[in-house]
Amino acid sequence: EDGTKLIERKSIDKRININSQIIYCDLLYTKYENNQVAEVLSDKLKMKYYYPDQIEQLIKYNCFEVIEKYGYFDKRPFDSESATQMIFKTSPIDKIV
Repeated sequence: EDGTKLIERKSIDKRININSQIIYCDLLYTKYENNQVAEVLSDKLKMKYYYPDQIEQLIKYNCFEVIEKYGYFDKRPFDSESATQMIFKTSPIDKIV
């Protein structure tokens, strides 16, 4: 082989606290060299998640407005079939002080 190196990432959800909206999971990274496992690393992740209406409230609270909302990085529309990832295009709101 050509000695190509590849790193594969896998996420393993451990638990979700719905009250604090935090996901606890392990991230596993497997490094391959010459099609063989060379190294395995793991990392714990504690990630806060937000619902669509919460994100929009935070955007408005910080004096921005949503111009466009997408369901994924390729700009497909956000709808009930969208991935959990939301991408926003925002602009500042003129604020009178």
